[in-house]
Amino acid sequence: MIAAAVGFECAESCTGRQMEKIDFSRISVLVIDDNMHMRKIVRTLLMAFGIRQVQEAEDGAGGLELFEQMNPDIIITDWVMPIIDGLEMVQMIRRPDSSINPFVPIIMLTGHAEKKRVIQARDAGVHEFLCKPISARALYLRLYSVIAHPRPFVKTTTYFGPDRRRFANPLYKGSERREKSALIDFTQGDEEPDTNQIDFDAIGEEPADTNQIDFDAIDAEPADTNQIDFDAIDAEPADTNQIDFDSIDTDEKEKSKERVAV
Repeated sequence: MIAAAVGFECAESCTGRQMEKIDFSRISVLVIDDNMHMRKIVRTLLMAFGIRQVQEAEDGAGGLELFEQMNPDIIITDWVMPIIDGLEMVQMIRRPDSSINPFVPIIMLTGHAEKKRVIQARDAGVHEFLCKPISARALYLRLYSVIAHPRPFVKTTTYFGPDRRRFANPLYKGSERREKSALIDFTQGDEEPDTNQIDFDAIGEEPADTNQIDFDAIDAEPADTNQIDFDAIDAEPADTNQIDFDSIDTDEKEKSKERVAV
């Protein structure tokens, strides 16, 4: 479990205004994208969060090879790629009979946000869906979600992956109510209950409970960058507050008056 690996502890503050801080330094991430610039952007953001173990692949075939070699804690993959695309790769990883780790959290990164694609990704076993262009805040939220709020896995005759019902109804007491477990196996009984409880209109928006998080306080920047006021970039240099630019023209006028008087 990743949460244990990174030393995450969900204290009472998790339900307050602050997001629990996570030590990302021990997490390994595999980034798969055929666009070199996008891989560089994702790597830069991950490094800024404190993740030091980042490997890259330029297509699904290379991604599967690296997955077998490094067994990463999290996979971030593009969808549209040559040879083996992201969706096919996810389906291969989610095969419990042949994959070295079919439970690995997977974040799908794509420029296509149509509802049918979101459903396809969900039904392939993707944990989170992230649309391009990405932001540091959006990526941090997806990483936080898979670490701090892991979902149980479901096994049916047609599906193996994280529970597709993201919003639990505490009032439901029926026979199909799922208990908290690492793996829920429906292959011996009824089929998995209907998963169409997801608000797909909210894709790309913050998770429902993120209004409790103070994102302004996220320490997502590198440890040594807290000395830099990034909001002040593009502003005047720090020492310019010693110069009264409004008085420059006035001083020139006074000097001209003195020369005329002489």
